[in-house]
Amino acid sequence: LDLACKTLEDCNRAGECVAGKCQCDPGWTGPACQRLDLIAQASRDSGAAWNSHSSTNSSWCITAPRTDHDILGYSAHSDSTNATFHIFVSQMVPGCGLSTWLPGSRIVHAASNKGIEGPYEWKQQVFSSFHHNPHLTRAADGTWLLYFNGRHWPEDDFNATTCKENVTCPTQSSAWEGDFWHGGGVCQHDVDCKIFRSAAESAGDAVGTKGLGKVSSCVNGRCICEHHTFGLYCQHLTETVNLAYSDSLDGPWQNLLDDGEPFFADGNSSAHLSNPVAWPLSNGTIVMAYSRAPDLGIAVAKHWKGPYERLYLETAKGEKNYSLISPNGMFNGSLERKAEDPYLYQDKRGTWRVVFHGYGGDNRWTDGQTAYSTDLLHWTWQPEPAYSSTVEFTNGEHEVLERRERPALVVDGDGSPLYLLNGVMPSYPGNMHTYSYIHATAAATKKN
Repeated sequence: LDLACKTLEDCNRAGECVAGKCQCDPGWTGPACQRLDLIAQASRDSGAAWNSHSSTNSSWCITAPRTDHDILGYSAHSDSTNATFHIFVSQMVPGCGLSTWLPGSRIVHAASNKGIEGPYEWKQQVFSSFHHNPHLTRAADGTWLLYFNGRHWPEDDFNATTCKENVTCPTQSSAWEGDFWHGGGVCQHDVDCKIFRSAAESAGDAVGTKGLGKVSSCVNGRCICEHHTFGLYCQHLTETVNLAYSDSLDGPWQNLLDDGEPFFADGNSSAHLSNPVAWPLSNGTIVMAYSRAPDLGIAVAKHWKGPYERLYLETAKGEKNYSLISPNGMFNGSLERKAEDPYLYQDKRGTWRVVFHGYGGDNRWTDGQTAYSTDLLHWTWQPEPAYSSTVEFTNGEHEVLERRERPALVVDGDGSPLYLLNGVMPSYPGNMHTYSYIHATAAATKKN
């Protein structure tokens, strides 16, 4: 008899194998418990947790909503109608679309007393440009921790930009001519502009760095900066990992490190290391996942103040492989797959799980993927998407989003998913890099 499952691993460690069939945990569904069990929404606007379809302020990354009473990474009051929920969001300069995220992204704080799905009301700007990809959690000692990418941008007044409505925002190729985005330093040759080093050169990595070496260039006598650099001669990295901390969700927030100071114990500050997300343990340990293009990595610290040690596996050649969560070898043919934007958590079985944006191949922007581990070093990637770009509605209709990325999960004390939040783009002509907003979808709480 060929049973559908035999072990816990056959059920993605998200359900039990009972009589040859997977009995999925709440929040998961599918023959192998491989998909998030997301429920249909009443309407398009019901899922717009921050910035509705009619807004002209684009946003992209979001923290999982939290209350003052939550502990560690879990949500203790997800169904409360009395609690105030707080989110921290990457929001573009007013009037600008997502194409201006670098350098136009800021981190703002909003709150709702109407439940996790909002709507949320603005409270304050926490960090100005450039700060991006916030992740909020609470350490065992009660300290609120806000991880993010970025550093203070020398040119602070981005409100002077000429963005008008999201559909007319300038593109990356023309938006910042003559200022810090385009460098502006006088040059004669490309070598006059600083070369953006590859991850291998920056961190001493020897594995998984193919295609990461990019350079700035001299165009019409001016330095044009590569995607992750700024300054007159493109001499500074933008996406450095950092952490701010506070005793209150209302702040004030104090940066752990000065701008550009190395975050990881090996000195990486970080070139092509970004999108940090952390899960705190009751003993004070912090486990972090981060993007390491085109894969994901893991770091661990005994205390939230660090040092953060990046984990690795040693190859047969004695090299350090920091790309612990990688699609290499998982897909056949020409479908090259990559990973970014992880959300990390631990469930009731002690299983570590990441939900992340999988891209490349035939689904460039839209797949949500999962992987799990029991030791943080060896990861099993589930090749079937955990969610797609399609949002279902209760009237039987649906919407196919142009992009659905930046996953954040609200999980209960067992580690069962309650809500999925994403940065999304509606699908209409010309919107590939313009208007975006935050979308929330509830997960079913019943067992399959």
